[in-house]
Amino acid sequence: MVSGLSLTGDRVGSMSSWIITDDQGKILGLPPTLDAVQGVDFDGAGAGTCFIYYLRYEEGLMGLAPDANIANITGTFDLSNSVEVVRNQPEAGELVGGPYTFEVDGSADNVTDIDLIGNRAGANSSFVITDENGVILGLPPSLDAVRGVDFDAAGEGTCFIYHLRYEDGLTGLEPESNLGDLMGCFDLSNRIEVIRTKASSGKGGVRLFPLPASEVLNISLNATTFGKSDVNVLMVDLAGNTIRNSVNKVIDNGVSLNVQTVPSGLYIIKISNQEGKSISKKVIIR
Repeated sequence: MVSGLSLTGDRVGSMSSWIITDDQGKILGLPPTLDAVQGVDFDGAGAGTCFIYYLRYEEGLMGLAPDANIANITGTFDLSNSVEVVRNQPEAGELVGGPYTFEVDGSADNVTDIDLIGNRAGANSSFVITDENGVILGLPPSLDAVRGVDFDAAGEGTCFIYHLRYEDGLTGLEPESNLGDLMGCFDLSNRIEVIRTKASSGKGGVRLFPLPASEVLNISLNATTFGKSDVNVLMVDLAGNTIRNSVNKVIDNGVSLNVQTVPSGLYIIKISNQEGKSISKKVIIR
């Protein structure tokens, strides 16, 4: 609702009304008093722009009705200046990727394949990482910054990643505050879960060898973590580009990949199964 609205100066005319129009001049409402204007819930009108006027007029005025256009009013009248009301509606889009399960084993764990899709609107934006209770742990400014976060360094626990779009005046967006206490005009995306578990034997349930690899990369899987079902193996470079992505049959708790055609460099391997369990590891190809 608007507040602090007042009417000053000389007013002459036997009759009066307030007028609210859209940005094309279409009359949306005719509040009879200033208190009635300040009681209007502009949020209910959705996104857009409207204008508030004060009108004084004499009998015989034509065209003063909802859905008519203010430009078509005829008769003896005078309109005040207009007060603009802009109704913003931020849209945060949708995060895709994950959920992620990492084991805290001293190796960097990054959400390299996370992405943002859908419509986005709002003057300002940020990514938000919280713990399981909504406490803000970090505010990465970009998607690349999110992909660069080492979740292994945070220790055991669960956190969530959001994308936020908002207008000026938002309060509560700072580390150690709670996401539930944000106040202002904003929209939050869905959340992506990141679970960080205690490392099991065998370096997080996955062992890669030989390292560096030049012809064949062997992946030894912890049967307790992955069982014996097929696994998806995604290899990306440090810029997040997919190098290979394949479904592999597990034989004797392991998978072998031919990497002869992979250029030399440092890559991230993400192994995941149909139950949603996944582990990421760094690998050097030479």
